[in-house]
Amino acid sequence: MLRFNRESLRWFERYFNSRFPFPKYDLVLVPEFAYGGMEHAGATFLREEAVLFPSTPNETDILARAQLLFHETSHQWFGDSVTMRWFDDLWLKEGFANFMAAKAAEALLPAHSVWNAFHALKTAAYRTDVTQGTTPIYRRLSNLSGAKSAYGNIVYGKAPAVLRQAEFYVGAPVFRRAVRQFLKGHAYAAADWSDLVAALERASGRKLKRWAEAWVKRRGMPEVRLAWDTDREGRPRNTVLEQHNVLNEGGTWPMKLRVFALSESGLPRSADALLRGESTSVRAIDGMPEIDFAFANFGDYGYGRFLLDPMSREAVLARPEIVQGDLLRALVFGSLWESVRDAELAPLAYLDLVVRVAPVERDPVTLAGLLQRAQVAFLHYASDSQRDALAERFEQLLVEGMLHADAPGRRITFLRTFTASAWSENGRSRLKSILANTLEIPGVKPLPRHRAAARARRPGGEGAALRSDRRGFRRRRPPLRLRRRRCRAQRRGEARLFRAFLQRAGPARKLDRCGARALQRGRARRAHPALPRSRARRLARIQAHAQDLLRQQLAGRLRRRTAGRRRPRTGGELRKPA
Repeated sequence: MLRFNRESLRWFERYFNSRFPFPKYDLVLVPEFAYGGMEHAGATFLREEAVLFPSTPNETDILARAQLLFHETSHQWFGDSVTMRWFDDLWLKEGFANFMAAKAAEALLPAHSVWNAFHALKTAAYRTDVTQGTTPIYRRLSNLSGAKSAYGNIVYGKAPAVLRQAEFYVGAPVFRRAVRQFLKGHAYAAADWSDLVAALERASGRKLKRWAEAWVKRRGMPEVRLAWDTDREGRPRNTVLEQHNVLNEGGTWPMKLRVFALSESGLPRSADALLRGESTSVRAIDGMPEIDFAFANFGDYGYGRFLLDPMSREAVLARPEIVQGDLLRALVFGSLWESVRDAELAPLAYLDLVVRVAPVERDPVTLAGLLQRAQVAFLHYASDSQRDALAERFEQLLVEGMLHADAPGRRITFLRTFTASAWSENGRSRLKSILANTLEIPGVKPLPRHRAAARARRPGGEGAALRSDRRGFRRRRPPLRLRRRRCRAQRRGEARLFRAFLQRAGPARKLDRCGARALQRGRARRAHPALPRSRARRLARIQAHAQDLLRQQLAGRLRRRTAGRRRPRTGGELRKPA
């Protein structure tokens, strides 16, 4: 992690052509932190479980941890050095952070499937954008109390996808030059999305207002299909890209796409196409040998639902090996799942595809996506009778994978799906053996939620085991420590406060100021050798209350000092500046 941190800082400095904007950068691990990470100027708070894995991780876990670190590091430029003018431009920093994290991971972790994981992030946004409850990327917020509703799949999934489309639309060198100008022109200041569009227009020499308005201020997404006619020899002609709004609200999205087609002879062909209206012709595909299958979003530069035509869908289901390339396989298998959700493909047909493809799928992100969708088809789309008929075959796939896969990461992926999908009597029996640690997965440590069975076997049963765990946690938990760098008056006040709490906590014992200060720092036995251990524990329980009381006292002093002045607005009352 520390190596990734150093390398990502150097990579961002080179990409942005800007030195790190603050004098230091700290990484702080916080147990049970409410978020995966939170950036601050010169420091990042990270949830401990997201960095220090409690169980054996697989490849997707390791990639997610690296991208979390890169996401928060990029915030030092997008979010701290240049921040949004108001929360309706929240996407400007969060979308950039996710997009730049993917670009940094592509450079620093070349062995991982970075853009496959990026596609999985976009898929979460697709699930929101097809519903009537979706929102545009840019949302007008007149009050800070509504800012929480802006966080979600649209900001974290759609916004980085739109930025990737912008990079492909204007070209990677132009996009990088515009980002550098944007950061330099608004360093240590605020900016909004129009400032970014202006920087892109200056760098590219193109008018991008219509493009930006469609992507940033219009909700929903397009559904894009590739269609063509054939001549007498079966060669394609009149090839077109067609789009329509999935919400049937009208409007189109200007988009640059890369179209892919594979002929029956095995010769691939790809071409870039600029989709401006409802349809655009793709003349580069016309005249090639008869198409075996075609896909409209080769490279995953577009945003929307890209469905296969019926002939391509049947070809992939019959011969999935014709789809070559990790990213293309992830995109095509994802497109087939969209056909399942759109009732164009039976869920059991997709489950049959997974059973045939998963044992030979080498990409960990694609494998995880396949098994996750198969689990949904098996548990939610199939009837009870269908599950009874398919359970043995599906569970056999998962058992073979979790016991005999060639890499620990693959075994973990199969294991996680098996624990959620065991249906038959034989499958539940195997699951009980795993939970009881009588069936071991080679190279895989038990997951935390599976340790309940081990605790139950301790002397005294489950209750005694839980009490033992609680005692161990209480002993391991560090004492509450207040800040050491504070004024002398504050230190004296805290010592007096703790002496008062000692008198309330039990039999009165005389304790001088130095002893109280030592006790405050958590060294209860050193402060007073005669202090009972139970009383030290009792003191630890009231330290949190003592700190709250200190805050109340300081707040009272602040109110008295500011009496008569204009009352500042609270967080829920802050309004957007004019």
